[in-house]
Parts: sequence; C-alpha cells; structure tokens
Amino acid sequence: MNVLNCFLDNRFGGPQRRAASVAHHLRERGIETVFLFNEKEAGGKPISGFECFLIRHMQCLTRESTVKEFVLFVLCFFGNVRRIRQLLKSHNIHIVHVNGLLNVLPALAGRSAGVKIVWHLNDTVTPASVRRLLVPLLRRWACGIAVASKRVGGYYFGTADKLWQRTRVLYAPVDMQRFDRSRVDESAAAALRNEFGLSGDVYVLGAVGNINRAKGYAHLIEAAGILRDRIPQARFLIIGEPLHNKSDYYQALLDRVEACGLKDRVLFAGFRGDVATVLSVFDVLILPSVTEACPMAVLEAMAMKVPVVATDVGGVREQIIDGQTGVVVRPGSGEALAGGILRMHGLPTDVRRDMVEQGHHRAEAMFSLEHVVRAHIEIYEAVLDTPATAFMANNQSCREPVSNLVNQRKVK
Repeated sequence: MNVLNCFLDNRFGGPQRRAASVAHHLRERGIETVFLFNEKEAGGKPISGFECFLIRHMQCLTRESTVKEFVLFVLCFFGNVRRIRQLLKSHNIHIVHVNGLLNVLPALAGRSAGVKIVWHLNDTVTPASVRRLLVPLLRRWACGIAVASKRVGGYYFGTADKLWQRTRVLYAPVDMQRFDRSRVDESAAAALRNEFGLSGDVYVLGAVGNINRAKGYAHLIEAAGILRDRIPQARFLIIGEPLHNKSDYYQALLDRVEACGLKDRVLFAGFRGDVATVLSVFDVLILPSVTEACPMAVLEAMAMKVPVVATDVGGVREQIIDGQTGVVVRPGSGEALAGGILRMHGLPTDVRRDMVEQGHHRAEAMFSLEHVVRAHIEIYEAVLDTPATAFMANNQSCREPVSNLVNQRKVK
C-alpha cells in the first residue's frame, strides 16, 4: 500500500513529526509513505528516509494572505493539480492522506484521479466561514476522516453529525522507547544544564514548540513576572525555532522579556533535536498555547515522567485528567498559568510522583506510537477494504523516480 501524505507547510512542526514517526513504522507493515509539502518556507527540513516533494503556491488562505499569494495560487491551480496527479500515477498511490481542511489541491487531485482520500483535521483555527465552505467538500470527497482529537472533530462538525460514522481519532503518537527517562545520558543532561546556565538549585519550567502566537508565549512571560517573587528560583526555558515569517512576533517577545526585567529568568534556546534530553532537565513542562490539536510536547513529557501544566486547548483534556495526571488551566491568561504552576509546585512530593506515574501509564495506553500506528492502518484498510499485507509484494513501487514534474522539487 502506498500513501501520499500531504501538508501545507514544509516547516518541521508537530504534525510533520507525528507523520514521520508513524511512517517509519508503517513501512515495516507494508505501507510506504511519500510526502508532499507546500513550499511555504525555503530550507524546510525534509523527512529523513522518505521521498519528499515540494510544490509552490498550494495554499490560498493564510493568516498573512496577500493579493499576490492569491493570484499565484489561482495561476498555478490547474498546473499544480496536474503535477499531483502525475505524482499519484508515477508512485502508484492508493491513498491520499490530506492534512488540514485548507489542503484542497491534493484532495481534488486524488478525487479526479479516482484515488481514495483520508482527510485529516488537525487544528482548531479555521474560520467559521471557511469551514462552511469546505466541510461540504470533505463530506463528498473523503472516504475516511481523521481528527487529531475528539475536540477537533467537534470543532468542525459538532457531536451528532453523520460524519462521525466515517471518522476516527488519530492522536499524536509518543515513542515510549525514545522518551524514556532511564535511557537519557546523564552526562548529556548535565552538559545541557551547563549550556543553559541552569545551576543545581533552579526550578526549571520548560516549554517546547515553534515560536508563533498560537503557542501563547506572551502569557508565559506574563506568568514569569507574576512568579518572580513567589518562586524566586524559577527559570523559564523555551525550546523552539523562531520562524522566519514570525520574526516580528519573536522580537516582540524578546522586547517584552527585556521590559519586564526577566532576562535572567526567561531563556529562548532555539530549536533542539535532543528533545528527550531537554525534557529530562525540566522540573515541569508548561504548555501555554491558545490553540492546539493534540500537542505532542504534553505526551512526550508524560512519557518522560515530567509533571505537566497545560492550557485547556484542543485535546489536552483527552491527554490529561486534571489533578490526576497533570494540571489544566484556562488558556489566554498569564495569571491562570501562574496559578497552575503554583498549584503544581505546592503538591507534596509523593502526590507529584503518583501524578507522573499515572500520566506515564495513560500515555502508554492511549498515545503510544504502536497504538497510533495501528489506528492508521485500520483507517487505511477500512478505506480500501483491503488488508495492508496484500500490498507488501509491491511496496517498492513507491520509490520509483518521478519524471516530468515541472516546478516540483524532490528533496532528499
């Protein structure tokens, strides 16, 4: 079975990490994945070990949409659909896995080529007007629907809609072997603490996620100011890449840290590939987001037995049972975030230890990579009504070179 997994963003964020980790395990079960990205940003990181293709101007609507972008989308529309159809044919694609409601071009190409479509909804930021326009297309074109959490499904089509009959929840996965505290190199963790200037007695409150408004870092800075005197040993470590098209926002955060006199307390450490080691130096993971689907950082912290304070966004309440496996607070408020941190900080050691143990068991039972991979296979097989093993003899066809794909770049 060959799957074309399509994204509107070639920057390596949570959804791309989820797809990459799943794709490696699908390959072992006879399902080969090819990735198609809209080239939103030059230099985006391809997914290692898989064929990745870039096409420009696949997206019409963005937060920063300009007239020029819309015109380019229209001018390239039919050519891009044709290129995607060529990719489907040359790689013998059986399923187009479309990520995001706005990702219409691969869905249209798959529909016109007679290829089955799994449409994956993984955000809660699409305006109501766009949902009213595009959900009917999803209703007609998608053979299977995936949602990143139950809350995401409710956001798009409520709780009673018949679309739920075709819908499966595909949670973000966590690799329980990779995110295992017992496997962390203690010398590497010590070196990391030294690199970040974290002395032995500091209380490390960490956040993981690219620098954009959805991650709510302005509220985290506000919370840092509130806690300056309440937890004087607290240090806030933010791990995430400042995106090129969000440079003004990143600079505004740095200016705010400076203005609040928090330069010695709040550190932006940039992108890190050693996430498990980073998590091992956190005393608490903070998720300050104002919108999410199923944040992987929360699951990775739960796997690593790191206490979590998270805002009530997306599928967080499906991940965390408040007071039992973590602390959940209302989003969009530095005061609420500070209150949640104080609540976690004030728990007796044995209570906090029990909390992280329960969180670890919940992550393993509901969100483990193996569990999520099985869920992907089930929705693919249901769409095709054919077991994945039936395709294993032909799973090399997906790796044949693509020819004559004008203006489409192959990334290795």
